[in-house]
Amino acid sequence: MSGRISTTWIDEIQGHLEPDLARYLEAALPRYHDDFKIIQNLGMEGDLLEIGCYPYCMSAFLQRAGYRLTGLDKKPDRGSRVLAAEKLDIRSCDVETERFPFADASFDIILLNEVFEHLRIDPLFTLSEIKRCLRPGGRLMLTTPNLYGIMMVLRFLSGKGIEDPVAAFQMLKTTGHMGHLRTYSKMDIRSFLRTSGLEVVSLKTRPLLTGSKQKIGFKKLIYNFLPSGLSDNIVVVAKRTQTAA
Repeated sequence: MSGRISTTWIDEIQGHLEPDLARYLEAALPRYHDDFKIIQNLGMEGDLLEIGCYPYCMSAFLQRAGYRLTGLDKKPDRGSRVLAAEKLDIRSCDVETERFPFADASFDIILLNEVFEHLRIDPLFTLSEIKRCLRPGGRLMLTTPNLYGIMMVLRFLSGKGIEDPVAAFQMLKTTGHMGHLRTYSKMDIRSFLRTSGLEVVSLKTRPLLTGSKQKIGFKKLIYNFLPSGLSDNIVVVAKRTQTAA
């Protein structure tokens, strides 16, 4: 089981991507490295499910690291070059309306990273399916933007609102999935998980150092003077409770 995302993996996977997705991977690498470290620190091996995994970069990293990876995506035909080159098992599922195509207690780890904010129909259904598919002692890792992150606060104060709903719906045509429709607080996420019978093991916020070098530099500067609660991203690890909520 590899302990890090190697530069060789990054270079090889970038070679399978279209130019716009290669740029996405480069911008997202700081988050991918941090997510990978968190997953490794769970100290668990075995079967891993990644939900909403397009463009499949993290899927490929995790499979190369030794995890038995399965993915769910609304339109898994996207990114076919990566799927073929990495021999990834990505299955079609609308995770808000369709039962996951797995038996109960199928996975040791389930990832819902940077997906929750895209859900627009029934996030509680999604979480109920995650609980059903987790094995006893298994872990859910969920990451999502922080409603009270400094970049959200600045956007709100500028009069732009928290999210851009027009852009979010336009993404259905341009990328095949919904954009960011709703952003949540730490309290909101705790409530969702508790209601779904999932127990929070750890919850923190972190700076999300993605984007251009100029944007990352600006974030690094302001984060030196801010409390951690104003960081951009919520990171939660949860486990299945023994009784239904």
